Amino acid sequence: MRSLLISLLLGLLLGLPFATGRLAFSRFGAYPHNDDFLYARCAQIMAEEHRYQHVSMIGSLTATVAAHSAWGALICSPLGFSYENLHLSVAIIGWIGAVCIFAVGRQLGASQVVSFITALTLVVGPYYYGMSFTFMTDVTAAALVAISSTAYFMGLKKQSNIWLLSGALGATAALWTRQTHLVVIVFPLFVLTLQAKETNNWKKTSLAMILSCLLPILGYCVYELGWLLPGNDNRLPRVSVRQYNLAYMRHCLLYVYQASILTGFVTLPLMPLMLAAIRHTTPNLQTRVRRWIGALAIMVSLIFLAIFLAKGGRLYITQATGYILHNGHYGPILLADQHDPGRWADMGDVEWPVIFWQILTLGAIANLGLLAWWTALTVWEWRTDRVDAGSRLVSCSAIGLIAIIPTAMLGLLLVIETLYDRYWMLFYPAIFLFLLTRFASRIKSLPAWTWGTSAILLSGMFAMSFVFTHDFLAWNQARGKQVEKWLGAGLTPAEFDAGSGINGWYRSLEDPDTWPRPGDKTLYWRGLADVALSIGPREGWNKIDQLTWHSWAVGRQCKMYVIQRNTPNAPTGP
Repeated sequence: MRSLLISLLLGLLLGLPFATGRLAFSRFGAYPHNDDFLYARCAQIMAEEHRYQHVSMIGSLTATVAAHSAWGALICSPLGFSYENLHLSVAIIGWIGAVCIFAVGRQLGASQVVSFITALTLVVGPYYYGMSFTFMTDVTAAALVAISSTAYFMGLKKQSNIWLLSGALGATAALWTRQTHLVVIVFPLFVLTLQAKETNNWKKTSLAMILSCLLPILGYCVYELGWLLPGNDNRLPRVSVRQYNLAYMRHCLLYVYQASILTGFVTLPLMPLMLAAIRHTTPNLQTRVRRWIGALAIMVSLIFLAIFLAKGGRLYITQATGYILHNGHYGPILLADQHDPGRWADMGDVEWPVIFWQILTLGAIANLGLLAWWTALTVWEWRTDRVDAGSRLVSCSAIGLIAIIPTAMLGLLLVIETLYDRYWMLFYPAIFLFLLTRFASRIKSLPAWTWGTSAILLSGMFAMSFVFTHDFLAWNQARGKQVEKWLGAGLTPAEFDAGSGINGWYRSLEDPDTWPRPGDKTLYWRGLADVALSIGPREGWNKIDQLTWHSWAVGRQCKMYVIQRNTPNAPTGP
């Protein structure tokens, strides 16, 4: 009973970072960001008019959003529609996803502390935490992968069809937030296939496979073929690879590099746990195996280090929406060293020294070696049958979870051009669950240095996430307040440009397909604007005002310009 109460308390404490942020940042308003206005408008219509309305980006492109919008509408229905409540809905589902990670750890037999540290690492990571202050699909999709994987694991462990069906429902909801999340069914299918081969009982296993994947596959067809929700059909061809050539292969290598580096980064607080588990495991390994796995781990780190050095140390993790975070949806949370006035999502002068990000990248590269060590050991144990019967399911589950990553990466690289925002949501829940399968039987108690170092790394990660999230909210409020001022002065949405997210929010109220207004041939509904916001001077425009907001990251006031077009209503390009 005492253990259960402690577990419940730790589960509640996983929500503390979200609650702390909401209390600390309550003075800031909530405003649209990036393309979350698409999902927000859909959620508003569902909450207020009780119907589904597909909202498109310029007539066609949008994510698979029904589950995400429905969740936002569910939270807003009793509380009233607002962006604040939409952000609350993301925080709630993010907390539920983290609790599921913790629960799997306990089911695996990991200690409460190990399970808590692992789940908390997911929560305080900049992607998961920062994006919970938006209504982007990222956190909802990642949480649904964690929820689905948890139900699948319980179904496999208890041989329960009800749990497997629950996992299938979770997977369907995940892909109805992001189509790519159909890949989560690789986990149960892989484990069930291994079990069927070992027991030669394909009849029983076939039923479990059907229960695990039929609903998600049907759900994908409903969306992609437009059977249920017109307007969502045939999205895949719009983002598909146009041409396979050498340039595309170079992009693929960059995507693999950035995905790997950022995965090493978000799992940095677990480095002490991985080292402690390795220290426990290596004495039981044959010398040949120990050397082979160690050499592989070192080789992985050296390969990434060589790429980093060959590019002059330029391919580092950055706060910017630059090349390494291309299409990462992480723009206005860790951004700002793009000093191009045309980059309307940037925050101007907010940037930390390059050396900081380079050191962080080197830490991520070292951590990648540890992840490679555990992956190699897991494959070796499975292939050589070096686990007892009671641990066989855990070993197979570890393989199934890690299989999600290459399956998603390979599948997406083959069909989609720009993809980082589409696969981190799949990678991270799978990575954390995989590591829990490795920690469970190897870390029974944590030495003081292990949990102490993890606590320091967790605190550092959360501090960085917290600081840049503050800056994003302060910056976005400066934009939002200026828009309110313009509207109060009688301007119409067509007459101002506050950035694509805010522009799209008002355009979607006029037209759910968000086509350009008549006479406007520019991108993001800005061509008819006479006044705009900018981070710097712009040719053909005059500065008429200057907004300021305080940045915690650099400890000073930062500026944003209000500019006015020299010649009214004369579109000047995208």
